[in-house]
Amino acid sequence: MYLFAHRGGFDSGGPENTIAAFARALELGAALESDVRLSVDGVPVLVHDHQFSGSSLLPRRVRRLTVDRLERMGTLTLRRLYGELGSGFHLSLDLKDRDAGPATIAVAREAGDVSRLWLVHDSIPLLQRLRRLAPDVRLMHETRLRDLARTSTTPEANMDLLARWKVDAQNTHWAHWTPALLDAAHQRGLLAFGSIAQERSDMVRALGKGLDGLYTDHVERLVGVARELNLERTP
Repeated sequence: MYLFAHRGGFDSGGPENTIAAFARALELGAALESDVRLSVDGVPVLVHDHQFSGSSLLPRRVRRLTVDRLERMGTLTLRRLYGELGSGFHLSLDLKDRDAGPATIAVAREAGDVSRLWLVHDSIPLLQRLRRLAPDVRLMHETRLRDLARTSTTPEANMDLLARWKVDAQNTHWAHWTPALLDAAHQRGLLAFGSIAQERSDMVRALGKGLDGLYTDHVERLVGVARELNLERTP
């Protein structure tokens, strides 16, 4: 069972997407999650959808700035995350910059932890390219069932495609996983991940479904629920 701390979590009362937040999540026994983008000089930085580090700078402007400027503004680089916290933990990164995959893989490989790196995107062709580049990285397809319905693609057909390209997991809202869809994923060798559960009751329901992983902002709460349910956590 993978318990992912979304941006490191905010239940500690401190800033998200910081070394302190990520370190606390690891101490609680959770895995880590963030978004990754590239600076103008091609360095992977961890910046989520919202404004960051108390700055009015929007994430879409990250690609226009050097890593030195971003670090002065308090932005966390992927290399620093590994440098401060070491390796040996699972890290889920949403590729907000479509070109960030190769550089992100290179930093994780340098840290000796590429096999615990999960790269997440909604484009299967992009995941295909990353699989060719790095057979040992973990890949996750993020989708909504209603998006598949718009393209007349069944969830099972989508899972067939993921399995063919050796994608490791599918992520969708935890409430949309049914027993039949869970069975379909597991029969194809896919892990079923859910996002995002915040309330305790939702966590109990989500983990009770038999999901393989779950994302939350409330890390201590999720770890506690998993402990109560006697679920084995993957560090």
